[in-house]
Amino acid sequence: MAVSAKPKSKPRKVASADAPESVKSVRTRKAIARACREGALLFAEKGYSETTTRELAAAMDVTNGTFYYYFPSKEDLLRQICEDALEEVTASVGDAVADASDGLDAVSRLIHAHVRTIVESRHAHTTMLTELRALSGEHRVTVVAARDKYEALVRGVLKSAKDDGSLKTSIELTPLTLLLLNLLNWTIFWYRPEMSLSGDQLADRMVLLFLNGAVNPT
Repeated sequence: MAVSAKPKSKPRKVASADAPESVKSVRTRKAIARACREGALLFAEKGYSETTTRELAAAMDVTNGTFYYYFPSKEDLLRQICEDALEEVTASVGDAVADASDGLDAVSRLIHAHVRTIVESRHAHTTMLTELRALSGEHRVTVVAARDKYEALVRGVLKSAKDDGSLKTSIELTPLTLLLLNLLNWTIFWYRPEMSLSGDQLADRMVLLFLNGAVNPT
């Protein structure tokens, strides 16, 4: 007798912020956070394709069955890591630029917030940048949409800086946006916490590097 395929499901949801969390909900939230943290470390160090669900379960200190209780597949975990990383940097940069005094201040705040975020969550952002290509179907659609949302935020900050005369109008917005994102994102491939520069010190140098080439001469 044929057995029907098990329907796909998403990682389990935790209780809404409006209601107190039950003990079970707290455990679920912590387990998912730990899975994302340990998964990002393994994916960043070994690569997504080389990491097994057995290794993921061992890193979480749970059985394979328990891993699948939280994530229907390894790809579901990758999607969660990528989506969380993009939501984190989008929120951080959005908050940082909200009170900017002008275009240059907004660009400086953007650079600092982006660098600080990816330095503090290096493995998650490394995974997002290098392993997004492994996602398929709706997983990929979801993460690409989140990536596009962040790119639109960066583009908007740069456009405002161009509009108020802070940045050169001779540099087209699209290459300017992509150049800045490449400058910022590439940090994760060489920056290490033990280096002599802190995340904010590194961001200071990036602000000088980027704006000295793009600032409108007075």
